[in-house]
Amino acid sequence: MFLVPGGVGDNPDQTCQTCKSRRSFRSAVTRSVSSTKSVCPLTTPLRLFSPQNSLNMNPALRALKNTIRKDMRQRLAALSKDEIHRQSAIVTEKLVASRTFKESQSISVYISMHGEICTTEIIRTVLNQNKSCYVPRCRGKDIMDMVKIESWDDFLALPKNSWGIPEPRLEEDRENVLDTPHGLDLIVMPGLAFDRTGTRLGHGRGYYDNYLIKVNKYNASIGRPPATTVALALTEQMVDESLPRCETDIDPQEILHP
Repeated sequence: MFLVPGGVGDNPDQTCQTCKSRRSFRSAVTRSVSSTKSVCPLTTPLRLFSPQNSLNMNPALRALKNTIRKDMRQRLAALSKDEIHRQSAIVTEKLVASRTFKESQSISVYISMHGEICTTEIIRTVLNQNKSCYVPRCRGKDIMDMVKIESWDDFLALPKNSWGIPEPRLEEDRENVLDTPHGLDLIVMPGLAFDRTGTRLGHGRGYYDNYLIKVNKYNASIGRPPATTVALALTEQMVDESLPRCETDIDPQEILHP
């Protein structure tokens, strides 16, 4: 069951920015479908998609996803830092006040970049409450680990990767949550776009699709339940239209947005 608190499209009189964004999204779908001529990305049978090799995806579906990603990135790039900060404060408060967060002791949190809900205060809260905090560290093009951040100073000292996102160095010896006796209770995950049914569109690398399979297999091996997944979204990342997905896309259990 997917929960999208607040819903999307409940108020027809929304801001011009949101309305323009939604027209842009609809045009993206229209352009991509028309460009495939006789091949419809929503009805053409899909081959199984392996996140390690996006070439296995139906070409029309891949084209549609990439067109939506391009339009969404343009939409998010236009947001001011102040607006992202305002929305981030609302979403952070919702997450920290949730029962899921309060009951979780081992939490992984993505480190945000522009165009995403800022997670800095979430990470600070996890550390201040003496919970175990894990952040992503990528190896190669499709492998992601969650490694431990020991303190706030440790977080602030992280170097930035090629995306401009703070990330622990590969050569650093850090605790991998999949080497612990407790696994993960909660995964706070990003996304590029989300729809009202709970579908998540990521950046296209498959990092989280791969990782969710891996972490839940590990949790099961140590007698723990699957990790709870909560995605965070800006208002502009929520769309009314159904997003395209393939059979191996894994959606979050809950999406929090302003």
